[in-house]
Amino acid sequence: MGRDWVKPSTKRMEGLTIERLLFKNAVFHTLDRANPTAEALVVENGIIMHVGELPTQRAGFSHIDLGGCHVYPGFIDSHVHFMEFAKRQIEVDLEGVSSLKEALELVRVASRQRRPGEWILGGGWNKNRWGSGDFPTRWMLDSVAPDNPVALLSKDGHALWVNSYAMKVSGVTRDTPIPLGGDVERDNETLELTGIFKETACRLITDRIQAPSEDLTWVIEKGIAAAHARGVVGIHNCEGEQTLRAFQSLRAKRGELGLRVVSHIPVEALESAISLGISTGFGDAFLKIGSVKVFADGSLGSQTADMLEPYEGRETYKGIAVTDAVDLERIIKRAARAGFSVAVHAIGDRANRNVLDALASARSETGKQLRHRIEHAQLVHPADIPRFGELEVIASVQPTHCPSDREIAEKHWGARSRYAYAFKSLLRAGARLTLGSDAPVEALDPILTIYSAVNRKLPDQDEPWYPNERLTQAEAVWAHTFGPVYASGDEHLAGTLAVGKRADMTVLTQDILTCQSEEIINCTVYMTVVNGKIMYSREE
Repeated sequence: MGRDWVKPSTKRMEGLTIERLLFKNAVFHTLDRANPTAEALVVENGIIMHVGELPTQRAGFSHIDLGGCHVYPGFIDSHVHFMEFAKRQIEVDLEGVSSLKEALELVRVASRQRRPGEWILGGGWNKNRWGSGDFPTRWMLDSVAPDNPVALLSKDGHALWVNSYAMKVSGVTRDTPIPLGGDVERDNETLELTGIFKETACRLITDRIQAPSEDLTWVIEKGIAAAHARGVVGIHNCEGEQTLRAFQSLRAKRGELGLRVVSHIPVEALESAISLGISTGFGDAFLKIGSVKVFADGSLGSQTADMLEPYEGRETYKGIAVTDAVDLERIIKRAARAGFSVAVHAIGDRANRNVLDALASARSETGKQLRHRIEHAQLVHPADIPRFGELEVIASVQPTHCPSDREIAEKHWGARSRYAYAFKSLLRAGARLTLGSDAPVEALDPILTIYSAVNRKLPDQDEPWYPNERLTQAEAVWAHTFGPVYASGDEHLAGTLAVGKRADMTVLTQDILTCQSEEIINCTVYMTVVNGKIMYSREE
C-alpha cells in the first residue's frame, strides 16, 4: 500500500525530496493543446512521468492532495535584478515612499545604525511622486547623514542620489569628466554637482563603493525563498559577475539552487566570455548563461529614454543614447558571430528603432537565427511594431510598468503613449512575448504582473489605460510560463505540463485563466514545486 494522502504544510513539506510523487485533487492546466487539463500528475526524479487521469495503481507513491487548487507550469520572471531585489530586504528601501521628508527620515534612521564612514546603500525612490517632481540633492542627504557616504538608486535604476561624503570618497568633483552615455545634475547658478548621477555616470560612484566582505550567498538565499513564496520557479537575471559568483557559491554549498537561473552577462564581459569559448546556453538545468545585456538608452522615470522627437514641453531634448546606433550594430554582430544572443534595454522609440535596425543588419550579415530580445520595448513607433515579428525578436516586457508609469508617460510622451507598453499590438505583429517584473523596480509578483497585463491598471486604479492593448488571461499566463523558456531555448524541457518535461509547477488557489479579470489579484500561491521538490507551501 502507498502512503496516506499528504496535506502540504510548510513545516513538513518545504524542500522535501521524494523520488515518486503523485499530485492529486486539483485541476492541472497543462497549457498543452493536445491535453489541456488533467486530474493527476506523477513525478519521478524531477521529471513528469504521467499527466491525465488518476492512476489506478497508486502504491509506491507519496501522495500530495492539493485541496482542489489549480496547477500551472511554473511562473518564470524573465527580467529581474535578483541581487538588488534580495539586498533591498536589508538596505534602505524607498519603494512606495510618498514624500521627500519620509525618504530623508529613513536615511536618518539608517545613519544611526551605521558606524561613521560606513556606506548607506539602498534605493527605490521615485521623484515623480514627490510634489514638483524635481530631483533631490546631495545637500538634503548631508542634513540627515553627514558622517556616512550615501548612495541611493532610483526606482527605475537609472539615476543615483548621493551625498557630499559619497562624492568625496569617490574622488568626484565638479570638474570630473562625465563618461559617454551619462549625465549629471548641476546647480543652475554655480554649476556644482547636485548629487544626481544618470546612466553611465552612476559608475563614478558605484565603482568605488566598498564591496561587502561577507559571503553574499545568504542574501541570495533570502531572495530565493521570497521568490518561491510568490510562485516563481525561475528567473532571467540582468546583473554581473558578483551575482553570478554568488549563485555558483550557493549551488556548490547546497548542491542545487532550487531556482532555475538564466544569467545574462553585461556587454563589458563579452570579450572575456568569447575568449573563454562561452556562449548563450552554456551551463546546466539550474544555472546557465543567457544573452549579452546591452543598454541602448535610459528610462522614462529619469527622462533619459532616447526619443525620435523631443519630450513634451522641451524644445530640443530627446534623452540619452547610452549606446549609439553604430556601436549597437557592432556589438550585436560581434555577439552573434560568437553564438551570443543579445538582450538590449530599449525604452524610447528611437532606441527601439536603433536596436531593430542593428538586429536586421546582424541577421542579414551573420545568417544566424539566435533568440535576440528587446528588454522593455516601452515605446515603439507604430511603423516599427511589425518588425518584431518580421525579425523574430522577443519582446521581454514588464506589464506592471504600464499602470505605474501612465501619469509620467502622459506628461513626457503625450499622445505618443498610445503605443507605449503596446503588448497586444506586439503580439498581433508576431512578437514572442515574455513577461517579467524588473524587480526591484516593480514587485516580483507574477499574479500582479498578469493582473496588470490583463487590466492595464493597478487594483487601486479605476480605469484601464489604453484598454485595446490588454492581453487575455490565457495570453498573459502563456507569456509568464512558456514565453520565458522559449526565450532561453528550453521549450523542449519546460513551459507546459507534459510527459518528459521538468516538474516545475505553480499552484494557485483560484483559476487565473477563467476568473473575472478583477479577481486575478485575489489568487494566492498555494505551493511552488521546482524539479519535483516542494519549495514552498502555504500554511492552512
